Amino acid sequence: MKKHKKLFFTLVLYSITGFITGAYSQNSFNSLSNAAVGDKVDPYKTETEGYFVCPVNTIKGVVLSNNFASKLYLLDNENLVELVSAPGCGRYFTLSADRSAVGFKLIKNNGMQVPAIYDLNSMKVVELSAPVDLCGQVSFSNDGKIAYTVGNHLCVAENGNVSMIPLGTYSNIAPISPDGNFVIFNNDSDRLFIINLATGQTTQITDNTQGYMHPKWSPDGNKVAFSSLPGTIKVWDKSSGATFTLGAGYNYSWSDDSQSIIYNVVSAMNFEISGSEIFKAHYDGTAVIQLTHTSGTHEMYPAFGPSNTFIYSTYNKREIAVSPLFTGAAVKQYTKVLVRSLAPLPLDTLGPDDFSQKKIKANTMVAGDVPYCHQVYDTPTWHSGWWSCAPTTAIMALAYFNRLPKWPTTVSHGMSWDPHTSNYGSYVADRYRFREVYYETTSDDYAGNTSYGGYGYMWGLGSPSSYMDNYFQNHGMTSVRSASTTFANVQTEINNNYPFSICSTITSAGHLTLAVGYVNGQHTIIYNDPYGNKNNGYTNYYGKNSYYDWPGYNNGYQNINSMAWTASSETTQPTYSNTIIDDVYYDHGFYVYNQGVSHMKYFRDNISGGYNGHFWWTYTSAATTIDTCYVTWTPTLTNTGYYTVSAYVPNSTNATATTARYKVYYSGGSTTVIKNQATQLGQWVSLGSFLFNPANQHYVRLGDGSGIQSQKVAFDAVKWVCTVPATAGTITGSTTVCQGQTAVTYTVPAIANSTSYSWTLPNGATGTSTTNSITVNFGATAVSGTISVHGVNSCGTTGTASSLSITVNPLPVSAGTITGSATVCQGQTSVTYTVPAITNATSYVWTLPTGAIGTSTTNSITVNFGSSAVSGTITVKGHNTCGDGPAASKTVTVNPLPVAAGTITGSAAVCQGQTSVTYTVPAITNATSYVWTLPTGATGSSSTNSITVIFGISAVSGSITVKGHNDCGDGVEATKIITVNPLPATAGAITGSATVCQGQTSETYTVPAIPNATSYVWTLPAGVTGTSTTNSIIVDFGLSAVSGAITVSGHNDCGDGVADSLSITINPLPETAGAITGSDTVCQGQTSVTYTVPAIINATSYVWTLPAGTTGISTTNSITVDFGLSAVSGTITVKGHNDCGDGVADSLTITINPLPAAPTASTTVEYCQGVIATPLTAVGNNLMWYSLPVGGTGSAVAPTPSTDVADTVHYYVSQNVDGCESSRTDIMVTVLAVPDTPTITISYHDIISDAPEGNQWYGPDGFITGADSSVYSPVFEGNYFVIVTINGCSSDTSNRVEFWFSGMEPHPHENTVRLYPNPVTDELIIAMEGNNEPVNFVIYNTVGAEVYKGVLLHQARVQTVSFSQGVYLIKIDGGKTIEFRKIIKK
Repeated sequence: MKKHKKLFFTLVLYSITGFITGAYSQNSFNSLSNAAVGDKVDPYKTETEGYFVCPVNTIKGVVLSNNFASKLYLLDNENLVELVSAPGCGRYFTLSADRSAVGFKLIKNNGMQVPAIYDLNSMKVVELSAPVDLCGQVSFSNDGKIAYTVGNHLCVAENGNVSMIPLGTYSNIAPISPDGNFVIFNNDSDRLFIINLATGQTTQITDNTQGYMHPKWSPDGNKVAFSSLPGTIKVWDKSSGATFTLGAGYNYSWSDDSQSIIYNVVSAMNFEISGSEIFKAHYDGTAVIQLTHTSGTHEMYPAFGPSNTFIYSTYNKREIAVSPLFTGAAVKQYTKVLVRSLAPLPLDTLGPDDFSQKKIKANTMVAGDVPYCHQVYDTPTWHSGWWSCAPTTAIMALAYFNRLPKWPTTVSHGMSWDPHTSNYGSYVADRYRFREVYYETTSDDYAGNTSYGGYGYMWGLGSPSSYMDNYFQNHGMTSVRSASTTFANVQTEINNNYPFSICSTITSAGHLTLAVGYVNGQHTIIYNDPYGNKNNGYTNYYGKNSYYDWPGYNNGYQNINSMAWTASSETTQPTYSNTIIDDVYYDHGFYVYNQGVSHMKYFRDNISGGYNGHFWWTYTSAATTIDTCYVTWTPTLTNTGYYTVSAYVPNSTNATATTARYKVYYSGGSTTVIKNQATQLGQWVSLGSFLFNPANQHYVRLGDGSGIQSQKVAFDAVKWVCTVPATAGTITGSTTVCQGQTAVTYTVPAIANSTSYSWTLPNGATGTSTTNSITVNFGATAVSGTISVHGVNSCGTTGTASSLSITVNPLPVSAGTITGSATVCQGQTSVTYTVPAITNATSYVWTLPTGAIGTSTTNSITVNFGSSAVSGTITVKGHNTCGDGPAASKTVTVNPLPVAAGTITGSAAVCQGQTSVTYTVPAITNATSYVWTLPTGATGSSSTNSITVIFGISAVSGSITVKGHNDCGDGVEATKIITVNPLPATAGAITGSATVCQGQTSETYTVPAIPNATSYVWTLPAGVTGTSTTNSIIVDFGLSAVSGAITVSGHNDCGDGVADSLSITINPLPETAGAITGSDTVCQGQTSVTYTVPAIINATSYVWTLPAGTTGISTTNSITVDFGLSAVSGTITVKGHNDCGDGVADSLTITINPLPAAPTASTTVEYCQGVIATPLTAVGNNLMWYSLPVGGTGSAVAPTPSTDVADTVHYYVSQNVDGCESSRTDIMVTVLAVPDTPTITISYHDIISDAPEGNQWYGPDGFITGADSSVYSPVFEGNYFVIVTINGCSSDTSNRVEFWFSGMEPHPHENTVRLYPNPVTDELIIAMEGNNEPVNFVIYNTVGAEVYKGVLLHQARVQTVSFSQGVYLIKIDGGKTIEFRKIIKK
């Protein structure tokens, strides 16, 4: 925002120090000539160069703005001062009732919004709130209120306080009524509603046929002027509810007397303004008067001025002028120009980096990208596109849905980026055909050039408003023209991914744009504007995704002002295929060559007969095969392979080409395939099978160069079907081989359509190849089988492979195990060795150790080992014509006899039962093993020179011997004498208790004396203790002792004898008690509280202990406890018990909270009957309210006594502290009867009340001190009445009597006084209808004290927040009469 400053652009300023009666000065009206040439004005140029708008008179001069609403000016005498410069500051600005303040929306550089006032007295901006995302325009009431919206709330500021009222919707314009009681606002569907600020009641004031905007209150607050979105002015009468239609018009304003409306009516053609005149009409649509008749000057934005004048701007001359309110030529003659700009205005357009071009909020856009086309810069060079917004908008929608093929055209309009290629601009103005419509209708463009295409169709047949929907329908889309679109309708179209064509007055003459999205949460539409982005100043090339505000809304962007009409464009793109390319798959495989000598007018089409209905066709050219027009089909292939390519010939008389030349481009080349379309209608025609690689060029082309003139060649669908390779031919190569043979080659002829080859080989054969030849190695384990091969490509393999049977002759198999002596003696003869017959062997080959003799060619050999034979290996292998098989071998040891054994070492004396007694002899030369013998009852075995012996319990004394041994025999043995000593005898039966308890002590167990025992060995069960080396033991059974056996055995130096055992049953104590469950915090006096412990193993009963002051008995694992009033905190314990004793106890600490005292409260409450009661109160924690002194169900909500009936009702309340509820406090509520309304009569000099007591008299001056009896003698003439008060409750006011001392007549009260609301809470409104003079009023309480004093003209508001609850009396002194009224404060 900029501070106010004087402007230095070229202005002609005129003195405005008075005019007619002093508002504008100049001795006479100036007569100005019309500077315009002709009536038509280019709105785009005018919008870019700028003009003044919205002039209004203020206390400091004329406040106005520019057409971009980017500035607020003050025209003061000879100075044009810039007050504010900010986006949107001049849009929908308002004036306060005294014309000293300008209400506007201030939008910061970051896009945040502030409701603001420009104070013309201080010449400063006053911001009404902190910056917010969304706020509304500021409005004023006559009594000082200021209204504006923030988000979905209405804010009403008064005396420094701001109240917020939810509207449920965001409304930018929500003006408050002059009396400050009502507000008009919009909803998202552009309907208007009125809200009563006192009651909150909301009522719709407009119908649902279309959208409405920009409500303006009449100065008297009884009527609202507003406009439909298409620009029809209407007036709603608040008192009658009637709506009047004034007709088409814009920029309306009210007269001061609220009877007339002034507005301008624009005439436009071909998006040029041909005129704009100002009219005045009665608010009901009658008495319409045209105030201006100037063909060369376009007057707009009128407002009533002082002294029977009106002020306005001129659209085409950049003027602010004033004229008198009379009609005819004299208006022009007596018009005064206040300011004129001779140069374009500084508009402060938004740049690409300004907030409006940054998407600071989330947007909802149609899915995908909407191609952009500029009506001037992207249309053909020869076309002057200034009037082409409608067809250009339509083309962008068609391009979004891919309804037309791209038509790349080189265009140049003298811009820095020219020449450039436009893909869709030619459709705007050039001839083309689509869906059997030839767009050759003509209409002259802005420069007089004959134009065709969408432009010619819409303007040549009528206008875009009549033919744009037909244009969409001709292209296969659903389209509906509407003049009643709302913002909600636009959102619905965008949400359904339908771009939406909107004709609006974003320029004064109307302009077509394509809605493609909207900003979430605010009324801003995102457009593709074919003329550029107006935010940046027309014309420019930034029109893609331009942000424009909806009529009646202001977010700093340019506003579309009003809605003339809309045209929907609803359809979907085809479901594209990668391998079937249809003729409507533009940019998805189907390409139309329409450049150079080609042209879209040469491409004709039909909508039926094709693969999916539609197909293109053209006439073949003269006798040449060079194409003028052609198309291509390009698939999206993912795999390299052979594909069969087929073209669909439509079933139509427009497919007559007998030499259609399809050219197929494939991997490595191209082929031309000629087909007779005329004989193959309605069917797929194969073009052949070709190898395609996705990395290379691959497509089909068909053109009009068939070599035969004037036939019809059709372009429909082409498909690619992957081709399976052909069946493999005969494999050549050796059919008989040997195991182990290598580098054997096999070959198959090349297989058609194959990109590689797959070979399979017999088991044991190896080799790899992807070609038609393979080299194979036959392993040693290879077996006969089949070699096969088939072709492979991305489509699959052949159905039948070629195969060749191979016979693999085997080598002899591995020789088996040789059987025969592995150890022999030197000189041993006729030793036979044999191997199992070897498969595939025809003979055998043997080898022998040195010194061994024998020969054989069979599987058996007889060997003689000579005296010098040495150890070695015998081998054998099979043999046949393919070679030798693997050999088997056997190691043969040739051994001598062992020598004589040496001395045996080891124990000579042992015990029965002694084990691991080792005896050893020195190693015996040539011995391969050793032979041992043992005494009777001794066991052990060994073939080495050492043996470990076990002497059993029955072993006896004897000898141990040993001798060497090998395969050749035994050596001489050695001997050792052994003495064997006996073990103790088996133990006898143990005597003692067989059943005991855990914890039992000093139990004695005894066994008879055991022969041969020198001591005794006892064992005891786990948990049992005791020691003894005799035949008797004393035992203690621990607490953890478990059942088991006591054993005893005899012992001597030779070891232990056989033991005896006695089984002992040990009965357990109960186990340790588990955790006690139950409340660990209770209250004194609480009863029946249950505690439980898990069942204790081995317990037959339970022992419980409780804290002091508590009672409860149980022998089970659960106990119910009562906590007495004197109970104190402590522990609860429990343990298990059985015949063996008690187990270990568990305990639970219990906190016993004392009962709290009853809550404190006023125990006696009194109300007068009919007075609004308040909820009862008490002091305490966690209060609970009851209707009974004991029992019942409590409520945490305090009850509100009923005052409908005089009665006494008891209420009870308790408090809860630490979970303990107190006793209840009794609150007695008495509702006192209100005295009957008294009746008073005049008896001579007295006034008498029929109430015997409680009277209080009031006279002309109000409360009469001491006048409290039933009879009162007046001392002054005037109006008297009485109020009866008993027990503090007052009756209604009695009837009034006027007391006169002579024959004076009473003065009737001329005005009607209304008090509301009554009863009152925060604010009392006193209204007097028909009153034109000030009236004093005083409010008294029931004891006659004055609590408020004021003056009433039409209406007064009294803040009653501080008044105490009760009855009050208001005295209204009209001079002639005094009136008293009763009010009740809740």
